[in-house]
Amino acid sequence: MPYTIAAVIAVIGVVAFTVMQSDPAVESEVILVTEEVRTPEEESPIVPEAETAVSTEPETVADAERDDGDATEFADGSYTAQTSYFTPRRTEHTMDVTLVLEDNIVTEASILWDGEVTPKTPNHSGFDEAYKEVVLGLSLDEIQLSRVGGASLTSESFNEAVKAIETQAGTS
Repeated sequence: MPYTIAAVIAVIGVVAFTVMQSDPAVESEVILVTEEVRTPEEESPIVPEAETAVSTEPETVADAERDDGDATEFADGSYTAQTSYFTPRRTEHTMDVTLVLEDNIVTEASILWDGEVTPKTPNHSGFDEAYKEVVLGLSLDEIQLSRVGGASLTSESFNEAVKAIETQAGTS
């Protein structure tokens, strides 16, 4: 019997020590921040995408050449590139961007949103309604979107796809 009592006291001591070591105030703060910031996009369409800095410095040799006025020639055809990005809510979205080039000009454009034609989020919808007006009629090296339709992360991902298509279509 004394061993049983000693074992029960030891278990109670370990549990009490563990409970005392945790800091419930800190844990509840983390939960509050998580609940405020990490809501699903579908439930909170008002929450804007995160702002990101846009560099004005040329990032690549090709960008530096563009600044000098050198026009790059692109082969006619249909090109597709896939990009993805994470939202502040830690959700990943993929974009399959297809651009059709004729005489060095974008004549058609389409996007698959997470593998489907229909936009998935309010930011996707805003971008989908606006990007063609900005892109059609331009050469690939003239496209540099910034927060089209209120969607900064989507615009940046689209720019990445354009860069990949430039590589596919470049001829000079």
